[in-house]
Amino acid sequence: YKGIPEATLAKAAERGTAIHNECEDVNLFGEGALNESSSEEARNYHELLAREGITMIYSEYLVTDDEVVATMIDCIDDKGNLYDIKTTSQLDIESLSWQLSFCDYLFTKQNIFLERPSSKLYGIWLRGSTAKLVEVERKSDDDLQRVLDAWLAGHTLALTPKLKGQDAELVALEETESVIIEFKEAI
Repeated sequence: YKGIPEATLAKAAERGTAIHNECEDVNLFGEGALNESSSEEARNYHELLAREGITMIYSEYLVTDDEVVATMIDCIDDKGNLYDIKTTSQLDIESLSWQLSFCDYLFTKQNIFLERPSSKLYGIWLRGSTAKLVEVERKSDDDLQRVLDAWLAGHTLALTPKLKGQDAELVALEETESVIIEFKEAI
């Protein structure tokens, strides 16, 4: 959001919160939550749920590692799928994948008696007349734990794409070299 005025960001955040609240009401009360003052996004959200046969059973579900990390899952359906509602001008699939993967990871840690509580991860993009359901990739638990460990240690972790053959070997050598340099500097 670099270069966007604070007032514009604040207005967008306020609008996004209002739409989230309307969607939560739709989850609780169905079509009865809608009236003449309901936003186009809330109406489209209701239609999307009906069209896709989605029944939300939780809204704003808090997940945590019981130590330092916590976040809210926007919605969970009756099949254990996790959803996040976005009202941004563009949908950032990669960011959404990371966000929902962390939600799923924490949800799993919190609900230890469930085999794998969530089936799939979805973004719901609501923007004016747009109401789009997008399934996103679940990041691996190993990658998520690496990011959390780095964050807790105060480091920034740059994840590299999965490479094969010689490219993977070069990346591994570069990573090893940077660790050696870091250790030498620390000593």
